[in-house]
Amino acid sequence: MHEMEKKYEKLGKEYLEYKKLKFHRFFSNISCDGPPVMGVAVPVFGIADSDVTPPVLPEDVTGEDFDMVAKAVPHTDDADHDDEGALAQDKGDAVAKSPVEGVVPPDGTAPGHVAATANATPMIWLDARINNFSPPPWVVFQSLVRVALSAILIGIIAFFVARRITRPWKALAVAADRVGRGDFPEPVAETGPLEIRHAARAFNRMTARLRRFVEDRTRMLAAISHDLRTPITSLRLRAEFVEDQENRRKIIETLNEMEQMVAAAMTFAREETADEKTRKIDVVALVEACCADLEETGHPVTFDSEVEHFSYACRPLSIKRALGNLLANGLAYGENVFVTVAKADDGGLWIDICDDGPGIPIDQRDRVFEPFFRLEESRNQETGGIGLGLAIARTAIRAHGGEIYLEDAAQGGLHARIYLPAPVLSHA
Repeated sequence: MHEMEKKYEKLGKEYLEYKKLKFHRFFSNISCDGPPVMGVAVPVFGIADSDVTPPVLPEDVTGEDFDMVAKAVPHTDDADHDDEGALAQDKGDAVAKSPVEGVVPPDGTAPGHVAATANATPMIWLDARINNFSPPPWVVFQSLVRVALSAILIGIIAFFVARRITRPWKALAVAADRVGRGDFPEPVAETGPLEIRHAARAFNRMTARLRRFVEDRTRMLAAISHDLRTPITSLRLRAEFVEDQENRRKIIETLNEMEQMVAAAMTFAREETADEKTRKIDVVALVEACCADLEETGHPVTFDSEVEHFSYACRPLSIKRALGNLLANGLAYGENVFVTVAKADDGGLWIDICDDGPGIPIDQRDRVFEPFFRLEESRNQETGGIGLGLAIARTAIRAHGGEIYLEDAAQGGLHARIYLPAPVLSHA
């Protein structure tokens, strides 16, 4: 008996030496069923010093066998077995405590688990099987809480990062929309990532060039207008000395028409320069006021609206001038004008102006928007005008992102449709 104890004591020392050298232990499936647990820190359910085949189950291990193994592999700090996974030290307990709570019952029995054999070699053959293991509820709850907190934290970080990246793009989009409407905003802040800063810098340079181009053209037109008015005034003074009254009348009418053309050209140029400040107004109220002014002067204008209010950021005088030109065109060629306002399906606004006049041929509806184009052969100012009314109206509406369409009216005349798009939301 003394020799066997020495034998197992020597075996235990060899095992600890191998462990210190970090040699791998080998595990083999010696059970009748179930996969082996491959690893270093597996739970030990029972050890017997035996060469028997098949392996010994825990309930078949005798206290004497277990006592010898316990002496051979003592409970030390260097061993594989800590306080939670040490072999049972009491005689008769043939099952070790398991490091996984709930695997081995408190009574020390482990039916269905296979014992291991420790032979006279520096190897320990072990097979342990854990059936239907489920983590404790608190472990599951803790994992879910960690996942949820991680997801929330990642979402918050992603939100602020995305906001920081997209904010300069939104500001650039709003500024580009304003430039497209003819309103030159202040330079866009050149902040954010490198690509956004480059885009903002290029956009600011483009806006500055466009502004200079428009200002130069306006100054040129103003100079031409001033230079033309001087000889026109001189010719008007000379016409007063013409003795033939008929010739004097025709000369004065021609000079008046030239003055109107110069004034209209300046108005057309001012519409494209968009020097008027943008502010928010109620477009429905503006249309109603234009119709009311004409009604008060005795013109047959009928107004009807399906919309009570339509708040819109625009240049009020520009919109009013476009409406006035279309209303004047309808009154010049028809006896009655009908104006209706309705909401568009996309959130915009429709302004319909119909008259009962002769209308405009389909093949001429695009050309009437060209500057100084007139349908009539004569130069009678009371009918044909100078050909800038519709051109000015379309320029003003397009500067606000809208459009004018010409159709046949139900009354047989011209149906002019003004479309204003939905308001553009600005971003801070």
